[in-house]
Amino acid sequence: MKLNLLEYKDHKAYLVGFAVLVTFIFVLVLSFVNELTKEQVKKNQELFLIRAVLESMQIPYQNDQEALTIYRGRIGVKEVRGKRIFFTNPPEDKKYAILFSGNGLWSIIQGIIGVDSQFERLTGLAFVEQNETPGLGGRIEEPWFKAQFQGEKLVNGTVVFRAGQADPGDRDKDNGSVDAITGATSTSKSLETILKKALKDLEERVKEGGL
Repeated sequence: MKLNLLEYKDHKAYLVGFAVLVTFIFVLVLSFVNELTKEQVKKNQELFLIRAVLESMQIPYQNDQEALTIYRGRIGVKEVRGKRIFFTNPPEDKKYAILFSGNGLWSIIQGIIGVDSQFERLTGLAFVEQNETPGLGGRIEEPWFKAQFQGEKLVNGTVVFRAGQADPGDRDKDNGSVDAITGATSTSKSLETILKKALKDLEERVKEGGL
């Protein structure tokens, strides 16, 4: 059946109006769901950060609730020149940690690096966010890589990344170096630069903040 011009215009207006209504309802539902989940997302992000802080300081925990309890009772936080500095409260052995963030190969690499009270050795490294290439740069999340930083001696305030090692996973804690990720030169160099700056920022702010 053919539509005359008036019917065609009415039909077109109906379709446009219907599309607008559906779009409005869809956006409204998305906004409602986003509002409902926003607080939970924020809590999850904060919990992820708390776990990273504890991991960087080598403070063990069994579950999320215990992590929260330990963090609230044993970790202090002070903002110094726009950066949050985390530190252990007495009677804990003094340790410090800082949230770092910088550009990797593909996106932001964010995490926590911790040191002992004398800034002589690292206590640990944990990541909060990274989207490097799986199987290559993404291997910075692997336990063997992060384990290299636990107790590693700082030389001139930092650690050096060594490339091309046949047996990855530097076990010498006194040489001031760790093995880079094979095949992920860009990610390794980026992380080395990020950590060097983070450690410098941490030491300066600990002194400035009287921590």
